[in-house]
Amino acid sequence: MNDGGHTAAQIEDPAGVVIYENKAAPTGHFTFVSGDSEGEYKLCFTARDYPTAQIVRINMDWRVGASAHDWERVAKKDNLNFIETEILKLEALVHEIHMELQTIRRREETMRDITEATNARVAHFSIGVLLVCVGLAGWQLYYLQRFFKRKKIL
Repeated sequence: MNDGGHTAAQIEDPAGVVIYENKAAPTGHFTFVSGDSEGEYKLCFTARDYPTAQIVRINMDWRVGASAHDWERVAKKDNLNFIETEILKLEALVHEIHMELQTIRRREETMRDITEATNARVAHFSIGVLLVCVGLAGWQLYYLQRFFKRKKIL
């Protein structure tokens, strides 16, 4: 994980539950699977046991989705040849794309509902403004007619 010393690592899921914690790792790597929780994960690294300020180097290889699988291990475990492994990769990618499209579709439906509600509000507001303008114009005509009749101009 770093170039000496001890570094603590902690990962929290969107609900604030710690899903990974390593309090004193001089070096190493770790992997975690997020499961079905969508949202913001918090990743915290803390440099420990340093008497003076030092530079700590942390290299991260962040993989998400089908690219996060160790396909060589899957192939060895299930005794799969190259083509079968590639088919599994493609199947995982297709599933990932399908899930992403479903998410996009849900977002589009939400946006459409918001847009339709906003359009209805604008239409009602426009009708209200039109009625107020017509009412004010009628009141002005009535007021001006009375005014000019009193002044005997009409």
